[in-house]
Formats: sequence, C-alpha cells, structure tokens
Amino acid sequence: MLRSEQRPVFIIASPGGHLTQAIILTAQVNRRIFITYDDRGKLASEGNVERVLRTIPVRIAKFGHFINALIFAWYFMRHRPRAVVSTGGPFCLPALLIARCMRKPVLYIDTLSRVDGLSNTCSFVVRRRLATRVLSQWAHVAEMSSGVDYVGSIINLRDRGNDADAFHSSV
Repeated sequence: MLRSEQRPVFIIASPGGHLTQAIILTAQVNRRIFITYDDRGKLASEGNVERVLRTIPVRIAKFGHFINALIFAWYFMRHRPRAVVSTGGPFCLPALLIARCMRKPVLYIDTLSRVDGLSNTCSFVVRRRLATRVLSQWAHVAEMSSGVDYVGSIINLRDRGNDADAFHSSV
C-alpha cells in the first residue's frame, strides 16, 4: 500500500476555464490525476500529470450525476487519492460527496469569473459542507460569504503578474 504522500491528488474540473484554472493552481502538486469529461488532449503535454480520467457530461444523460457517482467511486477505490482539489462545474458534486464520505481533504476553489458572488456550485458546496476548505479568488466575495476564505488569486490584476506563487505558499 502506498504511503499518503505517495498517493495522487485528484484534480476535478469542468473543461474550459475551470480546467485551465485547475492546471495553473495545482502546477506544484506532485502526482496529479485530472478528472474531467472532455479535455481534448490538452492535458497530455502538462508536466507531472499522471493520468487523465474521464466521466460523462451531466447535461447529456438524464441520470448523469448518478452515473458519474459510480465512475467516481470506482476511481476513488482504484487510485486512493490523498486529497481532492476542484475548481468546479456541477459534474464534480458526486466526487466531492464521495471524498467527504471517505474523509479525504477537499479544497474547492470557486471560479475566477465569479466577481459578484459565489457560483451556484460553490454555494451548494458551502451549504452542504462538501469541502474541507472553500476559497474564492476575490477578496470581496470571500468577505460577503460565510465559510469562504481568500488567500490569493491566479492573476494579480494590479501588477498584471501571476499571483499563483503566493497562492501556493498559503494553501
């Protein structure tokens, strides 16, 4: 059996902006396994990506969340991740529930595009306590949302630089 530090971290994100943010935010994580439903081969060139696992898009199947819950349960039993990081999309909800039931630490990071408030998925995650820690990438959104913290953002808009190093050191 692998020791905890040798186990992978599941990075769960919808394709597009969610996935791009997850790649940036977890660049320093060793042994990443990405779970998404359509990456179009983008992750193949990323460094330290161990595998890319796929699920089904929840909008094309009537029982998509149920089917994905079975797929996620199989992935959790097979790979035994040490933690889960998600930048969202509703398809991640069954995985977060399974992770919490298995007592795995879950970090949920709300999407950068939500500047006025939390996304619906993030609000659900907070209400149902599906994550060990929830982060917003905007300080004012975290201040107005109970149970949500701010530790930095992917992009530092003032300096037009990357604030990911500060983010990594604080998480």
